[in-house]
Amino acid sequence: MTDINKNKETLKKLIEFIVTILKTELNRLSNFAQDQLQTNEIGSQIKLIIEEYFNKVLYLFEIERDFGTYFEDLLFEMLRNSKQKLDINDKSNQILQEVSELNVIYDFHQIVNNLKDLNTIDINRLLTYLVILNIKRKIEKQYILFCPFSRSCILPQKKSICSFPNSKICPEFQIKEKKLKSRL
Repeated sequence: MTDINKNKETLKKLIEFIVTILKTELNRLSNFAQDQLQTNEIGSQIKLIIEEYFNKVLYLFEIERDFGTYFEDLLFEMLRNSKQKLDINDKSNQILQEVSELNVIYDFHQIVNNLKDLNTIDINRLLTYLVILNIKRKIEKQYILFCPFSRSCILPQKKSICSFPNSKICPEFQIKEKKLKSRL
């Protein structure tokens, strides 16, 4: 059981680290006058660091997937908690709707433009929510590429031992997908 608790703490620390990097970059970009800055994009080295930490989270997820769904449950609980912590007034609700579909790395310039009027606490909470949401999307993308019920089932490129070679018709996959969507 100590490995599970250790991995839960590791997940929380990885998410906090990604949020801290994004906050630092947001502060750097927002402190420059718009005419001094050629772009609102994240620097290439920062992108590499953030992608590395996203990959660490995905690797941790892949390791823990063999032990059940507690890791997914934790992630969805964190997502729900971070959304509840957001101060949902008209302004922040509009910003949340605008940025929730964005990728925190590649669409950061749009996030910077939307967050410039929020206070520090709301920015921190919104970035945390966006990071967890992006991790969730990356995990869902993995589920589409890899059948979760057969390690060797890579969809749709190779044949596999999975009796349903297409995840869209795999009944176990559909049940799992409905369960994941119902949590939000």
